[in-house]
Amino acid sequence: MKSIASLLAAVSAGAVAAFAPKDIPRLIEQADRVEIVESDFSKGDRVVRRSEISPKAAAELGAILAESAPTDGSCKCAGNPVIEIRKNGAPTKTITIHHGLTIRMRGAKLNAKVGSPERLAEWLANNGFHSTKNELGKTEKSTGKNSEPQAARGK
Repeated sequence: MKSIASLLAAVSAGAVAAFAPKDIPRLIEQADRVEIVESDFSKGDRVVRRSEISPKAAAELGAILAESAPTDGSCKCAGNPVIEIRKNGAPTKTITIHHGLTIRMRGAKLNAKVGSPERLAEWLANNGFHSTKNELGKTEKSTGKNSEPQAARGK
């Protein structure tokens, strides 16, 4: 007979495996609202911008994120900015952006590699969220255009 712990682990693993970046547009379409929260970790994780985005902007962002491909690794940072997909006033799904290179659904164990980091960074900057574009710029200068920070690599 299986223990409760092993059953819970199996259910959790199934729930984590169920997330696929291609599902993001559908999740966003079903939301009441989508908010983006950007923090400044150099200022004690202080929120520097929190903004609801329009349904049109949310659909654009969803299309960009849907082009992400699952990886076999994850970044250890908290992610910034954070996309909160809300329904009935409460967050139902939270997507974290890691160095502009990967995304992760909160609760998932693995990241997905962003299909076009430059396109994502540009979209975020055009909508008032500049940390991703700034971080990508610093990464390109310090490691070369096609390199990724070690934390954002597959393993």
